[in-house]
Amino acid sequence: MDKFNSKMALICFSLLAVYYLSSVMPAQGQSSKIEVTLTWSTDTYIPLDYPGKSLPSRESTVEIVANIDLSNINPQILTYDWFFNDRIQEADSGLAKDIFKFKIGKSINGKYKVRVEIKDEQGVLIASSISLNITPTEPEIILEIPQDYQFPANQ
Repeated sequence: MDKFNSKMALICFSLLAVYYLSSVMPAQGQSSKIEVTLTWSTDTYIPLDYPGKSLPSRESTVEIVANIDLSNINPQILTYDWFFNDRIQEADSGLAKDIFKFKIGKSINGKYKVRVEIKDEQGVLIASSISLNITPTEPEIILEIPQDYQFPANQ
């Protein structure tokens, strides 16, 4: 009976060790998730000396770039799946397509949500961005006129 208990204890210990190691150590070939950051720009006009960022407005084009945080990964071998308002954009997704562009419509009342999922050469998901929300703004012009400036009567 003593041999039976020691064999059972050995089997239980072995099973616990295998379970522990499989839950702590990553599986062979399993990629750890990497971070992806989405940065955007727009073709809206701003003066050269303007200190801020141009904002998207009516009929402007927004360009979004997926930036990964690891320098040892070539972004040209990765597959990018772009989602626009929760719908995959098949034409803009694919191998080495790390840039996504879309055009704001005539109305500025819409809100646009963009995210990307990135897969490695084997098709394994290695990164997924949080959603980037783009809200268009009404264009405006601000004129700064010196205090002592006088408008002629005919202007």
